[in-house]
Amino acid sequence: MSISSLSDIRSPRGFHLDREHLLNLVASDRELVKTLLTTYLTASGSEVSTLLQAITTDDVEVTARYAHKIRGSLRYLGARRIEAMLCDVETAARAYDLQTLRTHYRPIESDYRQLELEIRHWLTEL
Repeated sequence: MSISSLSDIRSPRGFHLDREHLLNLVASDRELVKTLLTTYLTASGSEVSTLLQAITTDDVEVTARYAHKIRGSLRYLGARRIEAMLCDVETAARAYDLQTLRTHYRPIESDYRQLELEIRHWLTEL
């Protein structure tokens, strides 16, 4: 791979996804990046839906569990903004702070959709 093509796949075009971080974790292995991103997209949709449903129904146990679970994947992708938001959600759920949970519903939903679009876009470039 040429230096210019490596530079192209490393250049961050998204707000949520840290391409540089992920590429560094996998030693710039494009195929591994494709596999990781595809796997994330396959699993994350249902996990985020479960989290949002738990927030809607005030199920703090499921909210805390899924916020924690999703955070690990986000950390790996370098999606620090959403990860930080889910850290707040997990803390609020453990404290039974329903108001804080409700205020995070729309930002989680919106930011996740944006991250999903960024991932899909990057996959077309790999």
